[in-house]
Amino acid sequence: MTVARTSEGADGAFAASLAAETQAVGALETRFHPKPDVLIVEDDEDEVRFIVRAIQREGIVGRFKIVRSGEEALEYLESTLESTPSADPRPPTLPKPPVPKVVLLDLKLGGIGGAEVLRRMRAHDDWCTIPVVILSSTSSPEEICNCYRIGANSFVAKPARSESPGAHVLEISRYWLDLNRPAKAR
Repeated sequence: MTVARTSEGADGAFAASLAAETQAVGALETRFHPKPDVLIVEDDEDEVRFIVRAIQREGIVGRFKIVRSGEEALEYLESTLESTPSADPRPPTLPKPPVPKVVLLDLKLGGIGGAEVLRRMRAHDDWCTIPVVILSSTSSPEEICNCYRIGANSFVAKPARSESPGAHVLEISRYWLDLNRPAKAR
């Protein structure tokens, strides 16, 4: 099997383009916005890149917070809770982030997995009513059933191929933010 090689200049341009895009994704993820409505928990670099592109195309960057692990998701949710000033690690001038209106949660995460994040959310009085949408490439009826059993509000298969990768995240978010009527936390 013969693999066509591009010139070193083209490879260098591609690498520079990829590096710039990766840097832009990192900048978007770390940019603080006072009111993110959607918490996205996704550890796959390509998925994150597709999602970020879709969000940027729509011009709604500030409505999303992206974290890369179950641990980060739980840390972010913890940061939304009221705390005593001495126990709060945020600088006094930085307000606590709001509780997200919906969580889009990858099922297969390294470390603390999506199912465990969901279990912990459902066991917590402040998070138990937040809609959680599981995003996964699994088609196992047992895994899907388990997600609903432990409290998922929806299970959406990640699209295998799409002309607009990442657009599914926008569609899901629109439903939960614009059409759904949420329950109030206890």
